[in-house]
Amino acid sequence: MTSQPDSVSASPAPSSVPSINRELVRVLDLARQAAAAYGRSDMVERIDRAAVRHADRELTVMVVGEFKQGKSTLVNALLNAPVCAVADDVSTVIPTIVRYGAEPSARASYHGSEEGVEPTTIPFGDVAALSSEQGNPGNRAGIRSLEVAIPRKLLQPGLAVVDTPGVGGLDSTHGAATTAALGMAEVIVFVTDSSQPLSKSELDFLRLARLRCPSVVLVQTKTDIHPAWHRVAESNRRYLADAEISVEVLPVSSVLRQRATAENSSELNDESGYPPLLLMLRDATSGEAARLAARTTIGDLAFVVDQLTATFDAERQTLEDPASLSALVAQLEAAKIRADQLRSQSAKWQQTLNDGAQDLTADLDHDLRVRVRTLVAECDAVLDEADPAVMWESFEEWLHQRIGFDLCAHHQFIAARADDLAGRVAEHFADGESNVQVQLKFAITPVSARTLADDLDLDRAGLSGNALAAVRGSYGGLLMFGMAGQMIGLAMLNPFSVVVGLGLGRRSLREEKKRQLTQRRQSAKQAVRKYLDDVNVEAGKVSRDTIRRVHRDLRDEFAMRADELQSTIRESLRSAESGAKEGTVEQSRRLTDVNAELDRLAKLQRRIDAMEQSLGKGPS
Repeated sequence: MTSQPDSVSASPAPSSVPSINRELVRVLDLARQAAAAYGRSDMVERIDRAAVRHADRELTVMVVGEFKQGKSTLVNALLNAPVCAVADDVSTVIPTIVRYGAEPSARASYHGSEEGVEPTTIPFGDVAALSSEQGNPGNRAGIRSLEVAIPRKLLQPGLAVVDTPGVGGLDSTHGAATTAALGMAEVIVFVTDSSQPLSKSELDFLRLARLRCPSVVLVQTKTDIHPAWHRVAESNRRYLADAEISVEVLPVSSVLRQRATAENSSELNDESGYPPLLLMLRDATSGEAARLAARTTIGDLAFVVDQLTATFDAERQTLEDPASLSALVAQLEAAKIRADQLRSQSAKWQQTLNDGAQDLTADLDHDLRVRVRTLVAECDAVLDEADPAVMWESFEEWLHQRIGFDLCAHHQFIAARADDLAGRVAEHFADGESNVQVQLKFAITPVSARTLADDLDLDRAGLSGNALAAVRGSYGGLLMFGMAGQMIGLAMLNPFSVVVGLGLGRRSLREEKKRQLTQRRQSAKQAVRKYLDDVNVEAGKVSRDTIRRVHRDLRDEFAMRADELQSTIRESLRSAESGAKEGTVEQSRRLTDVNAELDRLAKLQRRIDAMEQSLGKGPS
């Protein structure tokens, strides 16, 4: 074995996530060198995976709000790049995810693509057009999302900025998708302009966002074109306080920010209001999401150091007391049997994982069906009490917000149950090692891109149609009573027959309106059922796909751990037996080497413990 350089002396405990991340990179490199020097290729692979995951960690920042509030302009001004389409007549219809990349690039994910299919590379210059209603009307290209990579310092720590379609207005369907994704974002930037204070629907959305996301900020745009923006900002703060929604209000001007960037003017930049927003986003990289990612990497490091230390501990015990070899071998053989059992296809952790995945799939299907059935009943009750033609716009907005809320809750149910399953599987490994840290990723539940009102006709009959129904009823009454009058010798158009005819015409008109209302209600109910059925199908597929990925990821992770535990025991046995066969002089020399290696590993462990202590306990 090659001795490692003594460059892993303990350093002061890091005090922030950025400094912890820098320390993590150094310790990962040292641990990799040690694993390679000790011939543990499996530990080298684990370190490499942990390093890649650590480098690819991502903090999702969702930019949300109603249509035409300046979301896309805000994203462009934040990143100093024309990533999103902006114009008075341009509306975003495709979510655009902007990440860090050494070179500008763009990819598109399409509806209907199979699981695991890589997004398609597209020209960078096509992003703005494809993401807008004007360049991609009705999303005829069938794009689910766009991914953009640009070299920007703000994004380099792992920020991913998502420019979303509006949550209302032209197509509230996108609002449901946005709401469903709230629980997956670490930061939500809610955008509203300075033309007027927050509406009730915006306050409702902010209340939901605050419940689902740990960090929410309200950005009030267009301060440069609305002189009364100060009063609007104060009104917004008052409304938020009255509604007990704890959200900071940041008034900004994207135009001033872009001018400041072009002219390199710090004065204009301060006036734009962007510095507090940029500071808030930079601070978010040290938030709980970043701490969770760091804890997961630290867990991998601790596991590797434990495994490397175990091998040298066994050899040192034999070198210090050769007579203990038989007892040590018996102990290691028993551990080897346990490791073999963990690697078996019939291992208890495999059974727990398989049964748990099946139970979770069934529970998720049931949860989604109950939510949809409850929503159908509520929609039917609402439609039975009102005319869909009169209240359809507000009803559709409510329905999309409610769908988003339910999908968000369903998605968080998936995450909670999947984490619980990972914990139950990890319990089977508790005897072997204690540093089981698994970070799972979850997809965002999509919502059908079609509008709810497709194939729905809620137009009420006009004046001519109602008049025709009244004429038909009155004409029948006039004809019937006119003939009766002739039979008894009265004039055909006697006053009695006219009055009766008008009464029957009025009754026919009421019945026709009632029939039309019933027809509109039925049409609306059918449209709602069809739409919710589509949502159920799509959300159900995402749930099942998510559980399959979780099942596969957990299976692969714990199978590798079982293999690694067995490799450690095998190496420990070999080292112990080899140490017992050495001569006295060789044993003394080897004991010195082993103690030196253990000292180096102990120093690594102390640096890991220091990082763990700096992160605090928090959720793992």
